[in-house]
Amino acid sequence: MTHNLRDHIIPQFYLRYFAQRDRHTICYFDKNENTSQQTSVRHIAVKRHFYPDKRLSQFETEQAPSIRNLIESRNYYDLSSKDRKNVRLFVYHLYLRSAQTRHDINSYTNKLNQYFGIEMPLDPKVFQTDIIQDEDKFEQMNFTILENMTSIPFYTSDNPVVNFAIEIHLPLTPTLSLALLDSKIFKTIEYIKLQSNRHVIYQNFLQLCNSSRFVYSSKDFLRTSEMLKSAQNWRKSTSRYDEHGFVKATSFKPMLQSISSYEFEALNSDIQRWLQDIQHGSRSEILSDDRTIPEMFRMSLRKALDGDQDL
Repeated sequence: MTHNLRDHIIPQFYLRYFAQRDRHTICYFDKNENTSQQTSVRHIAVKRHFYPDKRLSQFETEQAPSIRNLIESRNYYDLSSKDRKNVRLFVYHLYLRSAQTRHDINSYTNKLNQYFGIEMPLDPKVFQTDIIQDEDKFEQMNFTILENMTSIPFYTSDNPVVNFAIEIHLPLTPTLSLALLDSKIFKTIEYIKLQSNRHVIYQNFLQLCNSSRFVYSSKDFLRTSEMLKSAQNWRKSTSRYDEHGFVKATSFKPMLQSISSYEFEALNSDIQRWLQDIQHGSRSEILSDDRTIPEMFRMSLRKALDGDQDL
């Protein structure tokens, strides 16, 4: 296999949509240092020898034109079947290829080894690349374009796919974001205009919460330090861990703040009441990590553990 010297964990073609007019300069906020600076797109989201081969570059070459077509058309359903598939693959690959996913694979494998008293021979670098296949995902989701009509740009980050299982968000440009909604729960809405600043701020808040360390923008960051404090509190309040350190569940409530603000419509009145009950805190439904851990990851772990069905 050919090894890359410098690997972009977030594709450059995607990051350039969030660059300034020169298409090269981008602003970034460092959560660890609580500071913001400007730099070249070439110098961000880069790690040396992060992937073992050039497979992801080949995927990017195929997917980039389809993402451009989506941005230009502002409607997923107007795209060709090939473009729609590439959009789905792009969202899935972007979710799996991040440094955060690498960290999660490492952490989960170590905890499994400790829990079962085994030493599972798993190279996270090779494993992460192997699970990023040309396999279609998210076919059960409705795709909605959110257009930002405010003066506040959408942010993106080093872990830009915010995955709540029944609701997934990915910013596309400073003025467009893609929402994937579970078709078993929500009606199809192809396009929504966001007129309120708070809607855009909420999207940026999700990027800040979901990022590993860096958030990116076409403009300087405003009130990001205050948002960071809220994001830290948000993470503490939404995660549940068992006695072994595994993520046991994630609260629905933060997700439903965005659902209510965008007025995504539930399929029927029973689902609508269920969502409202959770939002108002009168029910305690939680989302099991069974739906947030990539299916292929869990299947591979099962095989590595000789088909243990207790996973």
